[in-house]
Amino acid sequence: MHILHIPKTGGTAIKYAIEGMPDAPVSIIDAGHNFHLNHLGGPCMIILRDPLERFCSAFWERKTMLLRKAEADRNSYRSFGYALYSPGEKRVLDVCNEPNDFVRYLRTGNSLGHHDILAELTASITRWIGNMENYLINEGKIAVACDIENLTAVMQKRFGITLPTDPFRKRSRQLFDIEQSYELDADNLKWFKTVYRKLDYDINAYIRSRHYYVK
Repeated sequence: MHILHIPKTGGTAIKYAIEGMPDAPVSIIDAGHNFHLNHLGGPCMIILRDPLERFCSAFWERKTMLLRKAEADRNSYRSFGYALYSPGEKRVLDVCNEPNDFVRYLRTGNSLGHHDILAELTASITRWIGNMENYLINEGKIAVACDIENLTAVMQKRFGITLPTDPFRKRSRQLFDIEQSYELDADNLKWFKTVYRKLDYDINAYIRSRHYYVK
């Protein structure tokens, strides 16, 4: 089973779980660098997440990158990522203290470069699975889909894989004792849902209605 690793949907936790496992029943296909569902044969698995939660988690992943890198180095964890900030990312993260600031930054017409990891992590999932029209063309490849909230149970029940519980390998925001807000003000939330991520909500709803979706 190929798992298309859309950023911030639990793929890194699965990487840690199968690290060193011979003949693992799943393989992780990293979705970075413009890798798309149409590049894959079946069967495939995709993991869904509330678009706003995914966006905020991606912001905090980069905002706390130096802390995460230090934690990996201190504990000799294998590092799946932690590229240093590009100049563009650093400028944004210096002025944006939380996701609400970042949405306001985007609302004013600003953007990040295509090579900036923050832009990649917060991109619409349609970047990797296509818009609705393209997804329908490739839908026959999908054997399993689930929400990240059910990922632990699905991995154990269907594949016999136990996901890590420690905060670092889970990529949990509980790793650091710092406030990490996922809240947007009313104007930012309206903009996010109606303009910036509307298609994500639509395609998530469609996938949740399909026979391959596991609750």
